[in-house]
Amino acid sequence: MSGLLGAAAERMLRSPDLARLIPAHLVQQHQIIRASVPLMEAAHGEANRGRKDRVCHALIPYLERHIEEERHHDEWTLQDLASIGIAPAQTLAAVPSAAVASLVGAQYYWILHYHPVALLGYIAMTEGNAPSEALIEQLEVGSGLPESLFRTLRLHAAVDPAHQAALDDFIDSLPLGESDERLIADSAIHTGVKLADCMADTLNANSTE
Repeated sequence: MSGLLGAAAERMLRSPDLARLIPAHLVQQHQIIRASVPLMEAAHGEANRGRKDRVCHALIPYLERHIEEERHHDEWTLQDLASIGIAPAQTLAAVPSAAVASLVGAQYYWILHYHPVALLGYIAMTEGNAPSEALIEQLEVGSGLPESLFRTLRLHAAVDPAHQAALDDFIDSLPLGESDERLIADSAIHTGVKLADCMADTLNANSTE
């Protein structure tokens, strides 16, 4: 699924509308990022209720750590957008697309109605596809937009590889059954498809190609 996201990123880079596309993309990213901590809190609550399950028991401290690592990133994204004149109220008023709702909503279903380990597939895909510093530099130079807009993107470029490595080690340590492994894989695949759909929505809505 990384290939789908890569193709969408390439299309964005080739667009003559970068200065318009990037703020629209970040508004959409805020819609996704603001769900990160609530999703993990929902998974943490379900893991606590099922703590006699060995996988749930192991999820609890991992989620507690990761919730603190991800807290306030949505607020930082609002601040980045505000630095170019897009007020927080304007960002918050934007209606999330069906792709965003499907991306996040599937995780709530799996967490609440099957098993919270599903969220690991979502985290693996979102953090495993963070933009690189080189890509962010291309976007900044190509768009002419100020460095302040890219602050949170640069943070993710710096920390997400370490988060991904820690997640890989954590998943390897879990006593996963076949159904757990399938669920994590299904979650990751769905997440990759919907992230690509989200980016395509932004490109199609804002590009004049």
